[in-house]
Amino acid sequence: MATIDKSNNAIIEPLAAIPTMMGSGDLKLVRQVASQLPKGGRILEFGPWLGGVTLELSQFGNCHVVDRFEWTSFNSELLPGLFEPGQSFRPEFDRLMELNNVDVTVHECAFSDFEWSSDPINMCLIDAPYSGKGLMDCIRPIASSFTKDCRVLIKHGANAERISFIAAIHRLLSEGYFEVEDVGQPAWCNIAVLKTTPKTADLQDLDWNQDALLSPPSEIDTPDPWGGELYLSAMYANAIEQGNWLRVYEMLDQQIPKRAILKEWDEMERRLNTSGVTETILCNFATVLDVHNDVPRMRLGNLDPTHSFHAALRYSWIALEGNESRPQIFDIDALAAAFVANAFSVVNQLGGPVSDKDISLIGTRLDLFGTAIMAAGARSFLGIEVTDSNNDSTIPRMPIAGAAIIVPLTNSDVYLREHFDVIGVLDNFTLNTQLEQRLGDLTQMKAAKSAIFYPNVGH
Repeated sequence: MATIDKSNNAIIEPLAAIPTMMGSGDLKLVRQVASQLPKGGRILEFGPWLGGVTLELSQFGNCHVVDRFEWTSFNSELLPGLFEPGQSFRPEFDRLMELNNVDVTVHECAFSDFEWSSDPINMCLIDAPYSGKGLMDCIRPIASSFTKDCRVLIKHGANAERISFIAAIHRLLSEGYFEVEDVGQPAWCNIAVLKTTPKTADLQDLDWNQDALLSPPSEIDTPDPWGGELYLSAMYANAIEQGNWLRVYEMLDQQIPKRAILKEWDEMERRLNTSGVTETILCNFATVLDVHNDVPRMRLGNLDPTHSFHAALRYSWIALEGNESRPQIFDIDALAAAFVANAFSVVNQLGGPVSDKDISLIGTRLDLFGTAIMAAGARSFLGIEVTDSNNDSTIPRMPIAGAAIIVPLTNSDVYLREHFDVIGVLDNFTLNTQLEQRLGDLTQMKAAKSAIFYPNVGH
């Protein structure tokens, strides 16, 4: 596949002063890409406004433009008095094109109503819908017409202010529909230059309405135009703005560690902070994002989950690596309640990793301790609540990983010793003589699997 010549500035002065919403840096990039087109190449432009960019493009190929040509209040702010919002500015566009002898084919319609003849397209400029669906309305009808060397330029496609929009571009990249072209653009030029792939034509069958959720990270690298991780950070920011925390941690669980994302996240975090997401929530996520992308990986033995809540978050995320239930277990509110209740002290007192262990605790407030135990990577947890109504009923079957089951203490002690690696007796209840005797009998049982210990957790 051909690449863009980054050294070709293609400096061609406009023939007349036509207003444009692009700055000089954007126009320079447009000319740079357009100058690489074959002679007579076909250029499709969505959103030409009054034709300033169209005039530039016309010097490199045969131009088609798509627009409703309906004046907006934003247009009135830029050029007050020219038209009233809602008026058609098509006559002015036509006049300016004729004045500059520009031969352009006009498709006057909404982007969503646009239909294409299937002729090959060598370059496409999209300026600019505000949503992923709007972007797909532009691309879907023409996806199968892009040539193998076609470049698709998307205005605001690298603009960190438009979180949901660039998160949608991340989806296109992560699923392999496009690749980012490195054209050497300056940091303040927010146009995304995408090149087609063998999969691009499949976009004509993608229904963004029915398949609206962003795809999780994949093994496909998705660098932004400067080689950073703007698109990946936007994917997280978009899910956070929607309040979908389970989705956030599902995506993080699958993301290949990339230290570079932390730099992008600092900037993205500032934008989220101004959109109503609290500083505490962002601080919690930043802690987990940091430990996930820590290369080389931090060791559990270097962490004390009782030191601080953020230490507990770091410990839990590392301990749950490889656990298919990690996103579900990693519930920030539940972990916070467990930390406040000093439940992670049990994890500390176990003296080592609890991964692949079945653990049972006897005591009270077992939902909180079960949260800490499962977050530390235990295979399963069984809580036995000590109450005045304890009886000799049979202990239920082993719970699935992730469940904290509260059941009455029973005489099925053999079950406990044979099925659990650890039986912990908490000090948050009064240990009566009868129960103490039974625990002593448990300790004396031969051929038992489990160890019995007495963690100090306070009342």
